[in-house]
Amino acid sequence: MRLSQVLDWLNGHYTETVHVEHLAALAHVSTSQLQRLFKRSTRMSISAYVTQRRIGHACALLTQSVLTVAQVGERVGYHEPAYFTRQFSAAKGCTPSDYRRMFRVAKR
Repeated sequence: MRLSQVLDWLNGHYTETVHVEHLAALAHVSTSQLQRLFKRSTRMSISAYVTQRRIGHACALLTQSVLTVAQVGERVGYHEPAYFTRQFSAAKGCTPSDYRRMFRVAKR
């Protein structure tokens, strides 16, 4: 299936900058066809999928490592700490630091 190559690439490279043109070439379709196919199959846009992967990985790193919030953001593909915090807050309803604190309190 065309989309499986795209999903495989995204799952292995979500920390990198994603170019829809590159993904469309992998699937041998136009960018607009890819976006429609992707949304129909996953019920989210490519950018929402990448964000979900990044934030999920960030949650794991925040709870399982001693990396700073900025380092976590960098590891999951956000090169601007403020942008990482905004994206994380929008997805989780709290800042990365608050998320880490909540997990540590719940773990005790």
